[in-house]
Amino acid sequence: MKFYVSWHPACHGGTDPPYWNWFNPDGILIALSNLAGSSLKKAMAIGLHAYTGYTGDIFLDGGAFGYPGHLSPYSQSQMLSIQTWLKCDRFSHLDRRFEKNMFTSDAERWSALECTIENAKVAARWERAHKDVGTLVYVVQGWDVHSVSLCAKKISKFNARDYALGSLIGVPPGEIARRVQEVRRIIGTSPRLHLFGISSVGILRGLVGFVDSFDSSAPIKAAFFKEVITGPGERAHVDSLFSNDCDCPVCRSNSRLVALKGTPGLARKLNHLRAVHNAFVMTEYAHELL
Repeated sequence: MKFYVSWHPACHGGTDPPYWNWFNPDGILIALSNLAGSSLKKAMAIGLHAYTGYTGDIFLDGGAFGYPGHLSPYSQSQMLSIQTWLKCDRFSHLDRRFEKNMFTSDAERWSALECTIENAKVAARWERAHKDVGTLVYVVQGWDVHSVSLCAKKISKFNARDYALGSLIGVPPGEIARRVQEVRRIIGTSPRLHLFGISSVGILRGLVGFVDSFDSSAPIKAAFFKEVITGPGERAHVDSLFSNDCDCPVCRSNSRLVALKGTPGLARKLNHLRAVHNAFVMTEYAHELL
């Protein structure tokens, strides 16, 4: 299984750490909503690989959730043009996420789901005319097994090679498993399936054979809470971290670094070192899921 580290070019007042300077991630995921102004212009001019300095697999998420009202300022066609200029390896069409209390009525939820399906249709027409520009990932959304199933059935008609399942934040592991299994039943065994936004990798062991990749922002988020990821679903605050037997590049350099808080001037650097450790541990665990 592959792990895409969520990478934010302007997180907490500065960039996320360049993980690829420490080890070789399977890939990184960037939300388009996190690129704006001069950053977006520069990235479009030179491409995301040159902009980040990362030569590996870059997955560009539409990132509508990061815009005001969770609505992208771009149309689906405009976003596809931007994604083409950014020269990413994989990219998804516009979709609408579902989280608790996000919509006040069933009518709003079904309307939002229909928007995801319609955007997939636009993207499918575009893909037929642009077969040599990266890999388009078709996104399945929904708020329960029934809505996920309906969305998957409609989007599976495009016979895509790559699918992703979203709206999993805060969803219990058992419910995630049911949604994943339903999507896999519909799309079949051949296409690849990616999971958006998995915070605890512990749930993935029960999904071996159903899922090919996932992404998470847990490495940097845990780091800024002074937490060190020690294993599948396991974290330790630096105050309670008595030992850290780890083969990550940070710990090989100095095993004490991930447990330090540091002065205000050093805090950001230490947080970034913790994030590198966390991303490495999650990547190694993903590779063990055979």
